[in-house]
Amino acid sequence: MEKGIQKLEQEFDQFARDYKADEMMWDDRARELKIYAKEDKELPVFDFLKEYMDLKGKRVLDVGFGSGKYLVPFKRAGADVYGVELSGKMVENAKAFIEEEEPGEYHLYKGPWEEVDLKERGWENYFDLVFVSKSPVMNGTANFEKLLKASRDKVFLITHITKEDSVDQEIKKLIHWEEKSKGPGVFYYIYNLLYLKGIFPDVKMVESERRNIDKASIMIQKYIHRYKNKGVSEEEIALIRKKLEELSAEDSMVLSHKSLSAYILFDVLDREKKCL
Repeated sequence: MEKGIQKLEQEFDQFARDYKADEMMWDDRARELKIYAKEDKELPVFDFLKEYMDLKGKRVLDVGFGSGKYLVPFKRAGADVYGVELSGKMVENAKAFIEEEEPGEYHLYKGPWEEVDLKERGWENYFDLVFVSKSPVMNGTANFEKLLKASRDKVFLITHITKEDSVDQEIKKLIHWEEKSKGPGVFYYIYNLLYLKGIFPDVKMVESERRNIDKASIMIQKYIHRYKNKGVSEEEIALIRKKLEELSAEDSMVLSHKSLSAYILFDVLDREKKCL
């Protein structure tokens, strides 16, 4: 059993993020995600969560809160809301979004989750719910373990199983790009590590399709940044930029998105037996 857990943890650590490099990337994407904060509240998340707990009066931590789209619904549900976010620009956008949508007391902190000292902040077993949505914050054994240690009741994670968009598919065809598989994805490691520790999560698979008309200049920046990080050549970057400009019209770009996500909810009340 222990050898199996160690092997899974070692493999899971390949997904651990370089948070110092990530800060610049998320700062660059802050304008893009600011748009989605208003357009996409993902209310099914809360419909699912309400089946398991009443948020009124509960202490909730949103790790990697981004543009703040979940902070506001948590507040409206009566929770005492805390958040940690790596990107300074994201924090600024979230505060502006909160002021516009649901002003009030929020406890927001700028900085990497990796550097949060739970004991120093008094956050060990402190939150009724620790929440992470589609963020690399949950990736890697150390980050994942810290999320569990911050909760005194429940943890709710949302992770992509598959995702694609029409523009990204065009780029891949253009430069004949094939993603290098890292093997099983994040969901596989999270689910199996929990199972081996005697934690049996409630899981819901959610399919989503949507069509967006986004600001072309922001989308061009996003895809150029993405493929530079993948290590493509300068010649290929030039081809990608030209293609993106062709797909743009009056600084607008139409994208079709399709994804399959997993909602993973579990409790950590019996910590001696269940905590990683």
